Amino acid sequence: MDGSQMHAQNGVYTSDFGNDAGLVIRANNRATAGKYSGVVDWTVVNGM
Repeated sequence: MDGSQMHAQNGVYTSDFGNDAGLVIRANNRATAGKYSGVVDWTVVNGM
């Protein structure tokens, strides 16, 4: 994802993954299909 795919406001960058992309989240076998929502907060560090 590059800067052209993101929206910045007051130093907060947001983006919509759309219908054909997203994050993979590890879950246990009790997870059920459905629609979920939430917030993911991460820090990107250059040069690691």
